[in-house]
Amino acid sequence: MNAHLRTLRRPRTLATLATVVAGSVVLSLVVATAAQAATLLSADFEDGSTAAWQKLTSADPRLGFFAAANDLAAKLSSGVLPPDKAAVAPQLIFNQRLDAWLTLFFLAVVWFVILDMARVSIRYLRGLPVSGSSEAPYQVSRSTSP
Repeated sequence: MNAHLRTLRRPRTLATLATVVAGSVVLSLVVATAAQAATLLSADFEDGSTAAWQKLTSADPRLGFFAAANDLAAKLSSGVLPPDKAAVAPQLIFNQRLDAWLTLFFLAVVWFVILDMARVSIRYLRGLPVSGSSEAPYQVSRSTSP
């Protein structure tokens, strides 16, 4: 092969190498970004679950919903609350307990979704059948109102 042909092929080889390297870098960034997103999401779920669990189970009335409700109920029944605070105490006790039960409900919903997502993902990765999308195809609306 003469020197002229080697000179012509070298840029093409370098361009191919550059394309492969760039593609590898982009692919690694996509994988890294997906891994970072998964890490951040798992950290968010962990932090949120921990906070919710602390709000549900803490014995400190300043932190726990049930503890605050029980503390206020004890103060109300013992008569140590001033009349103006005693008038609103039953509503506050109800609200604290409602907050606790709603927190428990939404925590259970979030973890149900997470566990079901993990179940479906594992089935997909193992090559097992997963249910397809049940979304209906787009149809143009015949509604005349805006």
